[in-house]
Amino acid sequence: MEIKKLTVGVLPAAKVFALSSEWGKIADALRLRMADKPIRNPEFFKMVAHNSAPGGGIRLSNDDSGASLIVTPEAITFTKERYASNAGVNVDKLLEEFQTCWDAISSVVKIGPVRRLGLVAEHRVSNQHPSDLLLRTVTKVGDIQQCAKFSLQFENHLPTIGMAAPDIESADFINVIQQFYDSALDIEESEDHAVNANVDVQRYFMPHLTEGIRDGLKQLRKDFDKHRQEFLKNCVRLGVLVQ
Repeated sequence: MEIKKLTVGVLPAAKVFALSSEWGKIADALRLRMADKPIRNPEFFKMVAHNSAPGGGIRLSNDDSGASLIVTPEAITFTKERYASNAGVNVDKLLEEFQTCWDAISSVVKIGPVRRLGLVAEHRVSNQHPSDLLLRTVTKVGDIQQCAKFSLQFENHLPTIGMAAPDIESADFINVIQQFYDSALDIEESEDHAVNANVDVQRYFMPHLTEGIRDGLKQLRKDFDKHRQEFLKNCVRLGVLVQ
């Protein structure tokens, strides 16, 4: 099953207000870094929008490639989407591009310790009656005439190796968020007669990451691959997705 939209995000352990105040320098650094290898495309981001509200940030995007980067004092997220294409998003390429963005941002602002890294994968499959399908396959509610706007989300907190039951406030743990919904409800890429099955794999680090995020992304990738495959197998077993 192809990933139609993939987002990687970083949550610093504390707000980094310079990510908002230095937005112009950050945008310039990103433009210069995109022209260099491995991306070699100065037009990787064609648009820059600044949120002038207190605590705001910047959003860089390219509608042609489906890429967007959002930088705020609270978090940094990078997204690529392929809903309008027959192709999916390549995980390795996205992580490489994000590392390049991170290096550019870090050259301007010292971000400090990182508490969480996450990868969110969105999958979509066509279905004439998506809400009916989801109600029937993922719940025991029973038949409801013309069910509409179905949405379900839950989290699973998992300890890492050597840990007991995780303390979500201070422990090192993995959080797996699963979503099932009628794609007509999607805020950014709404579509009738389709189902979204999304999985968000988050790795919380304790102690925090303090020496960049490269090793953390490698660990996240392993966690993501494992839990995404488990998620997809369960979706197929339930009848939500077809292999």
